[in-house]
Amino acid sequence: MGRALAEAFLAAGHPTTVWNRTPHRAAPLVTAGADHRPALADALAASSVIISCTSTFRSAREILTGAEPQLAGRTVITLNSGTPTEAREFAAWVRASICPGTLPCTNCCTERWLEGGASRASPP
Repeated sequence: MGRALAEAFLAAGHPTTVWNRTPHRAAPLVTAGADHRPALADALAASSVIISCTSTFRSAREILTGAEPQLAGRTVITLNSGTPTEAREFAAWVRASICPGTLPCTNCCTERWLEGGASRASPP
């Protein structure tokens, strides 16, 4: 799914930076015009929008753990499977990673949720 999204961004003319846990999988995207960053921190620093495509919220968090400083000031989008509880827990972790100071954050981030095609301003 991540490759298909990156290909769509490239086809639409959007500058696209890619990172993959298995680096050789990025090669077709580089051929198509993507900027490959072998280090996750470098890939995160390259854009104001971070899109993570993994199978679960747990895997997304495992990948991003340790890179929290690079999430600050960025929009984080994760596309994966999971329960509403897992989504809320992941969102709380991201919020704590990107928002300075004490929670709840009211000045530096806005949450948007897309669940089954219905958009909400905040989690249920």
